Amino acid sequence: MTKYIYCAAIFFLTCADICTSQTLRIMSYNTHHCAGSDNVTNEEQTAGVIAACSPDVIAVQELDSCNGRSAKYQAAELGKYSQMKATYGRTIAYKGGSYGIGILSKETPLSVKRVPLPGQEARALLICEFEDYYFACTHLCHKTQANRINAMSIILEQARLCGKPFFIAGDFNCKPTSSEMITFKKNFKILSNETQSTYPATTPTSCIDYIAVYKGNIQDDGIKILKQVVVNEPKISDHRPLYVTLQWPPENTGIKTTRVNRTTGNHKTYNLSGQEIHNIPVGSFYIQDGEKRIKQ
Repeated sequence: MTKYIYCAAIFFLTCADICTSQTLRIMSYNTHHCAGSDNVTNEEQTAGVIAACSPDVIAVQELDSCNGRSAKYQAAELGKYSQMKATYGRTIAYKGGSYGIGILSKETPLSVKRVPLPGQEARALLICEFEDYYFACTHLCHKTQANRINAMSIILEQARLCGKPFFIAGDFNCKPTSSEMITFKKNFKILSNETQSTYPATTPTSCIDYIAVYKGNIQDDGIKILKQVVVNEPKISDHRPLYVTLQWPPENTGIKTTRVNRTTGNHKTYNLSGQEIHNIPVGSFYIQDGEKRIKQ
């Protein structure tokens, strides 16, 4: 009988370990307004590519919204077919409607922010806040390096405002060895595989699509990358989709519980990196007296 109890205990502990092991899958896809190599618009087909990758959150670029090219609200259509929540960020007016970027997510965003970015064609940064992280989507200017550099400075400013891990994904329109990406990587860790090309979809020769995380809210070894994939899909868009699977929550970056000095009764609060903090930024999550709170 003791033997069976022991075996049952081992089985229970193993299952518990498996069940608590979590991942976060982040994806990016420039959809070319859901038009494939045949130039036929098909939102359901594009959503099928997304659903097959099963992301938790995805940055989507080049979306039509009720314009002369597509009468549909493409962000909502993709959300419907992939069974995800859709958030849309307009960048330009286009043929009686608009054109822009979006975020699809399994979770409902706690807040949404749209930040204008420079470009000869207007650009934007779309930021969604979730319980444990922020996620941003962008599509940078393809014409001038100066616009991309200025946009990256704005992105860094926004990331610094966040008190949780800040992920960003999208079409950056520049190669890994470009001077602007080298500067960008001083503050952001690239999570996707820079050696895998994403454009053009038919025969990729350049990596211009990325998934990254701001270094300021994580420790160097905090994010463990389990998988990096550029999907072999040559026909549904002019870019190939990409995704990364991360261990989640990240190692060494979980929100720390408040510790109480039993002699003085004073509380100590810790940030995402486990460092003691005295001034908690507005909008940041923290733990105090066993309860998760947000600084108002």
